[in-house]
Amino acid sequence: MQACPYPGDSRRMDTVDLPNHIQMRVVASDSSSSDDSEDDDSSSDEGDNSHPTPSDSLGFVPIVLGVVASLTCVGTVSWGCVHPRIDCRVSWPTLSDAARFRPQQTLFAVGVLLTSLLWVTTVLLLHWHSRLQPDTSRNRVLSSAILLCGLASSMCLLALGFTDTRAHYADHRSATVGFFLTIWATAGCICALRRRRLTPPPRSITRVAEGATATGILCLAFHSLASLCVNKVWPNSFSVSLSQMALSEYAVVASLVVFVATLQHELALLTPLVEAKYFVLLRRAKGK
Repeated sequence: MQACPYPGDSRRMDTVDLPNHIQMRVVASDSSSSDDSEDDDSSSDEGDNSHPTPSDSLGFVPIVLGVVASLTCVGTVSWGCVHPRIDCRVSWPTLSDAARFRPQQTLFAVGVLLTSLLWVTTVLLLHWHSRLQPDTSRNRVLSSAILLCGLASSMCLLALGFTDTRAHYADHRSATVGFFLTIWATAGCICALRRRRLTPPPRSITRVAEGATATGILCLAFHSLASLCVNKVWPNSFSVSLSQMALSEYAVVASLVVFVATLQHELALLTPLVEAKYFVLLRRAKGK
């Protein structure tokens, strides 16, 4: 018999009879858990095989998000390379440069709109998943930070997608900087929250997510320095080219796509968590 986690309670809960399709693993946090801290590494390795199997269709939302974002970026750059004002044989364009002209500008705007909507949906579902977990007050602060940063990144994404780079280049750059800062702040908070979970994702998912986050932040730092050098804000002592700046931006986007794909684990478990919560509430209501 297995136990069902109930939100807001970090103590071990009594087992209840659950239907087979919503049976959940026991979520426990005893006061004596600090005495067993030396066994954390071994227990976490063994725990990879005891995680619930994600099976809900909501888990496809981050996958669709990654596909839409990838197609938007690849389509914009590929279409931009055939534009007479962009010569990819000389240097690869950044997404902003490739989206300056029509018709790829329209493709970029539509793709950014769909990506933003899917990202908002992912953030809201992830926040819902967090609220159903038995967490500490610090974890709830991280969950709120994820929600705020995620919504802010979505608004910045819409702004950079629909701002004309030729007429309002400074505004477009500001929206781009705001998007990258808020999106990676969201990713960092998600990684921190996963480490503090009583029931963290499998170690393979955590490693992929944290590796993608670290890679994306490093590539973003290089892209920022390259942008300053190429635009002659700083002296270009290392002869950084436009292609290197563009390739670093592509790497940042690819890292984001990989990170977002790991969120399918939490979203795929959302429906069983909701069903388990209301099943417990129903059992308690019948017991009164």
